[in-house]
Amino acid sequence: MNVPKRFWSYGVLTATYLINHLPSHVLDFKSPLELLQVTCPDLAHLKVFGCSCFVHLPSSQCDKLDSRATKCIFIRYSQIQKGYKCYDPLLKKMYVSRDVRFIEDVLYFYATG
Repeated sequence: MNVPKRFWSYGVLTATYLINHLPSHVLDFKSPLELLQVTCPDLAHLKVFGCSCFVHLPSSQCDKLDSRATKCIFIRYSQIQKGYKCYDPLLKKMYVSRDVRFIEDVLYFYATG
């Protein structure tokens, strides 16, 4: 996904999250989370690391004529609450939100050279 090196630590955390949620042949096609919670985890919320996304901004953060969403890059799943962590490189701001629209087939960072 051509994500810069400064985001690779988030990639490792996302990979760990996926390993814990996806089935493994070592565990008889069960996930580690399924073995701990005895229920099969829902995988519908999984998204492509490094894809473009739009985070909806609450009305308290924007004025009447401001845009209601900001373009970000999806970098990881939140560990503290249910939601996605997205980073806006233009404002250098991290957002944690469940109200995110993903464009998984569009890269935020393009290959150079």
